[in-house]
Amino acid sequence: MTFSVFWNDSWFNDVVLIARTFGVSPSQWLDAILEAMESDAGPVGRLLQDFIRETRDELFDSPEQCHTFYSDPARFDQLCRGQIGDNLLYKYRAIASFFLWSDVCRLALNVTERLLRERGAAGRIADFDELWTDLSRFVEARHATGTAMEELTRPVVLTMRHDVPAWLAEGVPVETGRFRLNVPEPFVFRLSTEGARELEAALAVWTPRAIGLSKLITRIRHTAQVRECERGFALAGTAASMP
Repeated sequence: MTFSVFWNDSWFNDVVLIARTFGVSPSQWLDAILEAMESDAGPVGRLLQDFIRETRDELFDSPEQCHTFYSDPARFDQLCRGQIGDNLLYKYRAIASFFLWSDVCRLALNVTERLLRERGAAGRIADFDELWTDLSRFVEARHATGTAMEELTRPVVLTMRHDVPAWLAEGVPVETGRFRLNVPEPFVFRLSTEGARELEAALAVWTPRAIGLSKLITRIRHTAQVRECERGFALAGTAASMP
């Protein structure tokens, strides 16, 4: 499940790029993510434990046992309706994406920050603490989350001290002075018209229930949930601000 949630849909590509810049391989990053999930007492830890429990509950000791179980008409009807026997990887990726994004994002960024500090990144980047705060908020704001179109399409405004998009576009150089803004400026995040239309159509078919989202997440492009980022006050009057 770690690979499915934290890697498959490229949600953390920018974070992985930064980690690699300071010598953290993708496999080391994923190992650290899994370790953090296993020790987490919050929502992400419970997500992993629920996935493990459901996976075990779906296992059978033999093909015959599986056949007997689903030969029961009531269970077979549940299977046909998708109430049991669902693809658990898709189900839990959907839960992470639409229900627990803030928690998933926080865990990923905290793990990455620790790995970078261990490799001396804080000493090489003059304003590491403020830059990392801006980056963490940027990564969270880029992904539209929620189960109602009003939530998914509502623009978000962040006031940041760094031009994070420009820093990422240049390959995360260690010298960050030219990306620090003279005064904090607003950055507006919003879904593209095409992305909003794709999500709205998918939700109309599959519904915002977890069982429907597990189908929906395989039928939309992952970019449909990616908000575009604009520097400036273009939408500040109508957008929600993030702390």
